[in-house]
Amino acid sequence: GVESHILPDSPLASGHLFVNPGKHGFPIWNQYASSGGHLADPRVIASRAMVNTRGVFRENLAQFKSAGDLSLVQGATYTVLNGFNYSPPDIEFPGWIHSGSYLSPSSPWWPYLPQWVVYSSRVWSVLQQSRPVVQIAILAPTSDVWSEAGLSAKAFRQTPWYAHQLWKTFSQHGCSADYVSQKVLQRAKCENGKLCCGAMKYDALIIVDASSLAPATTSA
Repeated sequence: GVESHILPDSPLASGHLFVNPGKHGFPIWNQYASSGGHLADPRVIASRAMVNTRGVFRENLAQFKSAGDLSLVQGATYTVLNGFNYSPPDIEFPGWIHSGSYLSPSSPWWPYLPQWVVYSSRVWSVLQQSRPVVQIAILAPTSDVWSEAGLSAKAFRQTPWYAHQLWKTFSQHGCSADYVSQKVLQRAKCENGKLCCGAMKYDALIIVDASSLAPATTSA
């Protein structure tokens, strides 16, 4: 989204992968989706919820709520359930299970699912009628990494290791951060001490370990 000349009309993040109790991944693509959505100023920035790739049948609603809340902190304003697992009666345990949660009346937390749905709906309603306030823009060395190592379809390149963790540090100190690209900065303007990118106005730009910048970026 943030690398494209065309801003997203309806950004969708992959969501947080639930790996095991007490531990969630922090996929940067959630942050990228919300950053691109902020620039385009859409009201709906979606993220998948109830994604489970391990610990089948051992998940609980509290863990999914924690992962969903983290998506909201990252800028999502809408949640899409990942999927519904089903199996024919003659298939041995655990059946046709790929990813997503096993939504079924046999789940012990099934009676409480409506409470999570109502809670989420109320939060979405507020967020979709609000305007995001983000103080910091982060430029990761994406161009350098891609020029040296290319793209990877299997693993997201984390170079340097802290570049995609910075948003968490700022969030824990009461600030929000978006990730921008050089193409976004080339179209940006500085007005009244603010970096104006699309619909957003940032107080600061942090350039992370970049070894090269396009001339158009430095002159913007």
